[in-house]
Amino acid sequence: MRKQEKSKNRGLSIRTYLENMDLRRLFFSVLWERMEMYRRVGMKDRAEEDMRYFHECAVESKESDLVSWGSIVLSNIMYLDMGRMAEAEKHLRKAGKTLLKNPSPNLLFLFFNNMANLMSFTGRTRGALYYNKKAIEVCAEKALKKEVPMLYSNRGLTYIHMKKPEKAKEPLKRSILLARKSNDLYTEAFALLHLGIAQLYLGEYENALELLHGSLEINDKIGHRTKSAMCLNAIGFAHRLMKEYQNALPFFDRASRINAEIGDKRSQVTNLTNMGLTYNEMNAWGKAESILKKGLVLSIEIGYHLGEYECSAGLGDAYKALKRIPEALRAYEHTAATAKKMNLHSEYAEVAAHIEQLKNAVRKTREKV
Repeated sequence: MRKQEKSKNRGLSIRTYLENMDLRRLFFSVLWERMEMYRRVGMKDRAEEDMRYFHECAVESKESDLVSWGSIVLSNIMYLDMGRMAEAEKHLRKAGKTLLKNPSPNLLFLFFNNMANLMSFTGRTRGALYYNKKAIEVCAEKALKKEVPMLYSNRGLTYIHMKKPEKAKEPLKRSILLARKSNDLYTEAFALLHLGIAQLYLGEYENALELLHGSLEINDKIGHRTKSAMCLNAIGFAHRLMKEYQNALPFFDRASRINAEIGDKRSQVTNLTNMGLTYNEMNAWGKAESILKKGLVLSIEIGYHLGEYECSAGLGDAYKALKRIPEALRAYEHTAATAKKMNLHSEYAEVAAHIEQLKNAVRKTREKV
């Protein structure tokens, strides 16, 4: 009899709980978690579908905090595409205006953190540090402790973008310590990856490799394929810097295969570029040509100018070494045109001078004949 009463009371308490709960907000929380899960495992298309649906439902709700949340989510779609940063910032600032009138701690944290990340990736590092500090302050005031480790990671990443790897080490180490205390594997792996990258900049290659392998192990464990590919690329790059070319190539290849599978074409171009340039450094010009051609075609397909610039320059070097001068000239002319498009003035002048030298060499050869 007592068991029946206990079961009945439990049923009533659950029913009461559900009646009192705002199921609409539960829906947004669950949709957010699913969207984050898709993003972390590299399922970009699925993540974007959820982001758009989230924004649509948030706007329909007409509740100011949900509309702000929807604007932040919509900005994340543009953030996935580096070419749409201005659009992302527009939606973020729209959310910020609403949040400053009706502050919600969790959403304020998201706004400040996303603004910091956006500014870091667009080279506005002072602004990035300012918004990162504001995000940490919100977390401290509102006891959002679980968010703090990632904020220190992002601060370290900003210092890396500022080309201050020594300053990046302290916040990244702090992030790792805090993440381990809370068993936050995602953030621990993120911080290990970027601390490894900071060590690469400092020329501390052995330490970098240990950190990068640690990050790779965790990312493989939690199924974060995007970050696994980043680790593999960074490990390959470390071996390339150490002139251990044969060791570097398999890591670039594995990273490229993962990015091809998850549809991250921009990162795949980076992997192919690194592989092609490694073959150039090994004087394996034929293999370099094959890989860099793939990278160039993919770069043009997705409109990735940096990849286009680096692949065409690498191809020019390979053709020049193979004494295929007409093809080298065409590749370098492509490089110069891309540099001009990207407003890389010093790089454009350097490539243009190189083209002129090659043309002069061809003229002299013809005159001798």
